Amino acid sequence: MPAAYFPLTKEVMVIVLVAAFICRGIGFQKPPKQQVLNMVSGRKLMRFYDDDQSIRTNGELKWKNDLAYAREDLTRAGYMKYAERDVWELSDLGVTKIQEWAKKFVAAIIADAEERSRLLNRTKRFTPQLFDYLDRISKGEALARMPHEKEPS
Repeated sequence: MPAAYFPLTKEVMVIVLVAAFICRGIGFQKPPKQQVLNMVSGRKLMRFYDDDQSIRTNGELKWKNDLAYAREDLTRAGYMKYAERDVWELSDLGVTKIQEWAKKFVAAIIADAEERSRLLNRTKRFTPQLFDYLDRISKGEALARMPHEKEPS
């Protein structure tokens, strides 16, 4: 699966889906926006750059704003639900899609360390940690809560 299949917009969409899937796996069926963003940064699912800390005209950090736009695209595509503001809930289609992508991705890339390294060098946002989570998702492994993450309410 060459990097050409993952232009920057798709990279960010994959990251949002993985983060929302992890939230779901640790008990947040309807995670708030901030929970998903915390998952991205806390679990190092995305590579960050200096300009990601710049503030957009809406007052939000660039990286957070970029992920919010990706979430809108995912909602339009049917992978996420839009039930209420600032809730980033996966749809059934989104759950199925991230599981399918993870299996294909692992079969094509992650199993081959050399290809994994090449892909990391060709993508702007993907991280080794993201690959590790895709591997765990593909195997149906539990996605445990980390010590700093709160229980769902």
